[in-house]
Amino acid sequence: MRAFALTLKNKWMEKVKGGVSGVTRRILRDAFCGEKSVAIAGVKLPLTASGVTVKILFETIIADEDALNAMFFTKGASGVLPCLACNVVAKEKDKDRNRGIAPLADRDPEIVDISCHDVRLIGMRSDADVWAICDELEEASRHPNKEVLEELECCTGLKLDLDTLLFDKELRRHVGPARGFTVDPMHILFANGLLGWEMMLFVEQLKEDHGSNAFVDLRAFGENWKPKIILFSKTREKSSTTQLKAGASELLGGYPLMHRFILEAYGANPEELHVRSILLLFEICDDFRLVNKHLPDAEKEQVRNHLRGLVREYLLAFKAAHGAATMRPKHHQLLHWVEQHPQLSCFCLERKHITAKYCVSNTKTPEHVAKGGLYRMMNQQVRMLEHPGWGSALGERTNDYPEVAGLLGAGTVLIARDMRYKGVAMKNGDHVFMDAAKTYFIVIVACLGIDDKFGLVVRRGQYVSGSQFASIWDIGPQLQILHLDDANVFPSAFTKYLSSDRLEVLH
Repeated sequence: MRAFALTLKNKWMEKVKGGVSGVTRRILRDAFCGEKSVAIAGVKLPLTASGVTVKILFETIIADEDALNAMFFTKGASGVLPCLACNVVAKEKDKDRNRGIAPLADRDPEIVDISCHDVRLIGMRSDADVWAICDELEEASRHPNKEVLEELECCTGLKLDLDTLLFDKELRRHVGPARGFTVDPMHILFANGLLGWEMMLFVEQLKEDHGSNAFVDLRAFGENWKPKIILFSKTREKSSTTQLKAGASELLGGYPLMHRFILEAYGANPEELHVRSILLLFEICDDFRLVNKHLPDAEKEQVRNHLRGLVREYLLAFKAAHGAATMRPKHHQLLHWVEQHPQLSCFCLERKHITAKYCVSNTKTPEHVAKGGLYRMMNQQVRMLEHPGWGSALGERTNDYPEVAGLLGAGTVLIARDMRYKGVAMKNGDHVFMDAAKTYFIVIVACLGIDDKFGLVVRRGQYVSGSQFASIWDIGPQLQILHLDDANVFPSAFTKYLSSDRLEVLH
């Protein structure tokens, strides 16, 4: 269901009754309402001789800001209250400022705008609160003066259309508007998000303060580090204005180099407000990478609590450095993200959008999207599960390793140059950590398949010194066999050899 919720926005759906929100409503109705729905009757799939009936439960809708506004049919930034989940007001408009009209947040200390850093002050809405607003809008629609409804829509941030999701009373017991969605960290931070934007703010500030070209300095700085990246290339420099033009994966993989560059230039506790702001954003990105790993629940909750504090501190630092007028709705969404499902993101769903579009490509009417598209998508998922490309496996070129099989007491041991383990691609020569605390460091020599399990031939690192963001290791010559029974693997961001057997690692 989440994959469909993110894929439905196309031109013909905007023309149907209720637009994208109307189509989303019909899909959810078909999935959850009625005795023949997928949630109650289920879908029978031929996975066994007797078949398997699959039923679905609603957990959350995860999407970016535009998709959520379209699905829930809200006004977004054009309303006084731009957020469906809380009561923050929009930031001050230029037109009001020019007219001398004071912003709402300045008139009453209990009113806060999207620059607020504390989730306790934003007035979280419940599902009942949102539905009460919907009922009030429905009542206002019967008023002879149309301006009454228009003013109420602007003040509440919700738009009236009885064919859309929020006004379907039967769906209310299945889909909660305030608790039934999750903002997407991929779009908040990486895909046209805060990270690329604030990187360019830093570049402009560096030029203004010191006359330096950060792109030139970063290219020179990156010469000694591996792997080589194109994030700060001349082509990217020419195409980037207010946003660093790069893909989400490129930003995610390349920002640690800029992090290290700034730490060397300004230190870990800089006085400059804009430097403190971007360093805190880098730490938020670090925690994002951690919270998406298969950590034990206790460790994941520790990361989440750390994120809560980081987000508050970052919002304060950004506001002090760049002003409240510069803050974007994505800043506000960070507050909701850490309180919702921070381990969820649209990275994998974006990759499946092509499949989802293919499943509904022959559907001509919205009424047939729900069942036809949903059934085809489920069957496609079954086919993918039969041959999962993300499953752990050695590379294609493997050789028997009988001498090690006898040593380990295994039936078969295969050796390869590369492998994929728990979704992480590894090959000989890679540098990885084996724990979230970054205390167990190895250099991969070869990848092993030990019967139905996996292992590595490694050279283990001896810790020399380091900090939260980087460390130095001595690499011994001895080879060891490491069993990957249920281990987590944390690839290093960048490495630099200081001598033949000593290297520095960016976490």
